[in-house]
Amino acid sequence: MKIYQFIKYNQKTNINHIKNYGNDNLIVCFDFEDGIKNGLDESISIKKERYRDYFIQILSKFDKNSKIGIRINTKNSSELKKDLITNKEKNIHSIFLPKIESSKELIKFIEIIENYNIKYKELIPIIENKAGLKHIKEIIKIPNVKSIAFGHCDYNLNLNIFPFFHHNSNEYWKWVNKIVSVTNKEKVNFINSPYLLNNNPIFISSILEHLKNHTNNNFGQITLSNIHTDICINRLNYKMAKFNKLLKNRHRLYATIDDIKNIINSYETNNKGLGLSRNNERIIAYQEYIATKKLLSDDKQKIFNLTFVGGCFPVQHNILYEDIFLVKSKKNIENKLKINLNIDIIRYERFTKLIDKIIKLNKSKNIDLLILSVRPEPFLRIIKLYYKYINNEGKLKKSLNFPFINKINPEKYDFLVLGRLYDYNVKHKKSPIHNILVSLNYITGLLIGNLRYALNKYLKLVKEIEKYCNEKNIELVLLGPNLRNNNKIEPYLCKMLDNKIRMHFPKKKIINGLDILYNLKI
Repeated sequence: MKIYQFIKYNQKTNINHIKNYGNDNLIVCFDFEDGIKNGLDESISIKKERYRDYFIQILSKFDKNSKIGIRINTKNSSELKKDLITNKEKNIHSIFLPKIESSKELIKFIEIIENYNIKYKELIPIIENKAGLKHIKEIIKIPNVKSIAFGHCDYNLNLNIFPFFHHNSNEYWKWVNKIVSVTNKEKVNFINSPYLLNNNPIFISSILEHLKNHTNNNFGQITLSNIHTDICINRLNYKMAKFNKLLKNRHRLYATIDDIKNIINSYETNNKGLGLSRNNERIIAYQEYIATKKLLSDDKQKIFNLTFVGGCFPVQHNILYEDIFLVKSKKNIENKLKINLNIDIIRYERFTKLIDKIIKLNKSKNIDLLILSVRPEPFLRIIKLYYKYINNEGKLKKSLNFPFINKINPEKYDFLVLGRLYDYNVKHKKSPIHNILVSLNYITGLLIGNLRYALNKYLKLVKEIEKYCNEKNIELVLLGPNLRNNNKIEPYLCKMLDNKIRMHFPKKKIINGLDILYNLKI
């Protein structure tokens, strides 16, 4: 694994201190682009000129075998030519090329660099926006490209996401998985974006272990501190399961004023004249500060609060964050209706406590529209006579469901919570015999009254939610259920649930979320 440490430097930087980093896989890097910006200084060009001079002084003290990396300014920047003049005819191991969006653009960039006779070992395009990710397959096939990096802060900024998604989010790893799916096929080195959160050696080590397995050990890591570099060099052994359990989906798709103020205050208080600010908990990127400024300049006044209650559908685990339906609908609606659409997600795997979750959220903010997805999963789970589940100690248990004597173990344990804490990798067989057994499980549960109980239980829940919404003047829309078809009986059961809900709520139409908001007077 290669380690690319971007260092803070000035006229006082001691070359002996840098040499003490001492590792054959370490490249000491200098950032000529965002590392010098700080959002608080208007004389950026003058400051960059001064830091190029510092770089030349420091570089002259390295021996010829030292591995030096640089991140130059973007192709359209007036600073790029100055970067290239500074490095003309010099030996640079790694050159990071920011915001590459296409193969044609990359080829032109390479031609410009080679005109200055800079000797380099590797050119590293950085994927920092949606266009770059879209064209990654063609970018990666350029002959000079042996590595490709991900810049997640610029990517967040490009998509107007705030708060940013960092390494502790599932959304971040959706982006990484998309890139790695291409780099693995082409045997190109993937370089991971720097970790900006707490100095958590266990979590950082688990990230490195994950990338090692995920890329066949063909990866590198950007670091911004000696502590993170030391962790990369002296990796800890950590179980992969823990890495997956520490990731979270974001269920609030908007920024609060507290989110914005916290970043601004912390960045400005802790900034020491360069692109990054550091507080006791984390590193705050220049891009995050810029994102908060953009939000404060937003002239849309009206706020509309939407809450989506569902399961996997609102987070769509196999789809990039920017492409999931709620995010795309949010952007379209905000642009056309000139509002700020605040979307909250409530996920549920069981009926118990769902109404409490809705009430709790509405107390913290006034919900304008609640979209309730009627899901087959908790319904089908109760119908079965025989069921496997995880208890609060993480042990796999087996149970018989007898609702008429109040024995319904699936309703006692929340898989959304426990599934994050414990492994639950039960492999489902796809043999005809297994399908027959599952069907018999449903049929037996149906015969003893579990179907009737499940239908009435779900209907009662939806009625409770409707009553609460009416009392609080919340618009309620019902969606679903979708048809499960793991065997021949499940579609039949899903249609029965659909008919039950429709029969009692004939005025509730099933329409898509975009049309729902267009039809409301907001």
